[in-house]
Amino acid sequence: RIAIPLEVKINVLEDSYHFVDNNGQENYILELNVEGAKAVGLIFEKFRIPEGAELYVYNDDLSSVNGAITYVNNNFRNRMQVTPVEGDVIFILYKEPASAAFKGELVIETVTHVYRDLYNKTKGFGDSGSCNINVVCDEGEGFEDEVRSIAMIINGDGSRICSGAMINNTALDCTPYLLSAEHCLPSDLNDLGVWSFIFDYKSEDCEPSANGLLGNSVFGSELIASNDIYDFALLELDVQPPANYNIYYAGWTRSQIATSQTTCLHHPHGDVMKVSNDFDPPTLTNYIGETGNYYWQVSDWDEGTTEGGSSGSPLFNSTGKIIGQLRGGTAACGNNSPDYYGAFHLSWDEGAESDER
Repeated sequence: RIAIPLEVKINVLEDSYHFVDNNGQENYILELNVEGAKAVGLIFEKFRIPEGAELYVYNDDLSSVNGAITYVNNNFRNRMQVTPVEGDVIFILYKEPASAAFKGELVIETVTHVYRDLYNKTKGFGDSGSCNINVVCDEGEGFEDEVRSIAMIINGDGSRICSGAMINNTALDCTPYLLSAEHCLPSDLNDLGVWSFIFDYKSEDCEPSANGLLGNSVFGSELIASNDIYDFALLELDVQPPANYNIYYAGWTRSQIATSQTTCLHHPHGDVMKVSNDFDPPTLTNYIGETGNYYWQVSDWDEGTTEGGSSGSPLFNSTGKIIGQLRGGTAACGNNSPDYYGAFHLSWDEGAESDER
């Protein structure tokens, strides 16, 4: 746990400083002071804004900004989460054009008081081990498309808990399915409705000191299928990621033939996206202390590693097809220990109509 949820009832349009500019655009500005917080997040119990409107949440020196959040984040729940913004004073800015089709609704039900340092001490930017490699480095070459499928998963209290990947289906219709691990799921599945999924959270620089942007977010999901034996979970996002997110729906294969090498794209410790490569074939085996050859074992990462927060991330074969999702293991910087991925061909041996997509 990293935060305390504070129950509130804040109507942004009623409780803000309001003015109309020369173009007839309505502007609402609200300051929230959560004394002593390392960061502040928001959950809206009512979120519905018209096309053309923009919502921003930022701190006083603009070092942490979420937005523009637009109408594409509207969903059938009419709820939305804003990932935590660094600092104990945050500002909410809502802009609504004069030509708006309807008046927006923005009512905050929870202010998340983050009391642990997301940015320096726990899962957050820069917290992964020094051997991790940014995906924009040479080690990520050839997986530029697959990078666009990866999501960092944030739960209702703002914790960066797991990774996942948008995944194709046999209908090729871009249904917003996301593959992750069963052990990432909350005990109360209703909480999936307040999960956030952050895409394209990566550094544009190979140097580990460069942070990324958190703006490409989608809010809310529901569980479609899961299995604890193979540790997989398939979620459907509440809304289709907008076109400007440039999402890639990753391919997959049910082939049982070991690939010549494997690649993992993931968010270790909630850090910017990293790449890990093993230049040896994986082996089908059992998970630690269990029976049944249900997992692809990566015996030793040749480049990079995985850590907490990498769970649920996809394992790609040499042609960029998903063959599994990360359950866990003992791999870390400085060792040659293995990782284990639930085998995709076993997870989906019932109901799949094709061997590859």
